[in-house]
Amino acid sequence: MKQLPKFSHSYWDTVEEAEKVDERTARIPRSGIDRPQDDDGEGWCLLRITPPGQKTVGELIHIGDLVRSNYSMNKGKPDGRVTSVSEHYCYGLSEWGIIYVPLDAPKLMNGEARDHYNRYINELVAQDGRILKLFVANTDEVFVMGAKGQMGLFRYG
Repeated sequence: MKQLPKFSHSYWDTVEEAEKVDERTARIPRSGIDRPQDDDGEGWCLLRITPPGQKTVGELIHIGDLVRSNYSMNKGKPDGRVTSVSEHYCYGLSEWGIIYVPLDAPKLMNGEARDHYNRYINELVAQDGRILKLFVANTDEVFVMGAKGQMGLFRYG
C-alpha cells in the first residue's frame, strides 16, 4: 500500500491508501488503529465508498439544509442548519464533512451564530441516497429534514 501524508483531521499517526474491495467497500489494515470496533475479525477495517453513478454527500446536502443525526436528542426535529459542506480525502478515499449550527443558537446582528456554536460531523459517505459514516462498523446516519428551498417549513431562531 502506498503511504500518504497525514491529514490534519485524521486521528491516527499514519494514513495509508485504502485497498478497494468492491464498488461499495474498501479496506485498510487494522495495525496501528486503536479502534477495535472497526476490525472485521481478519485484521481489516472496512470503509464505505460512494458507488459510481450515485450522488455524493455534496449532492445530497447543501448549505441551508436542516439536518438531524440518528443519535440526536431532538426527537424527530432538526438538530441544526448546515453552514458548510466540504470534501476531504482520507485513506485516499473521498469523504465529506458538514458544519451545522443548532437552531436555538443565539444569533448576532447579521443573523449568524458565533463560531463556538458550530457542530461538526465528519467522515461522511453517501450510499443509496443515505448519508453514512466512512467506517462500516459505524451505523450513524445523517438525515436531511428540510431542503434549502423549504426554509419556511421550519421555525428557527
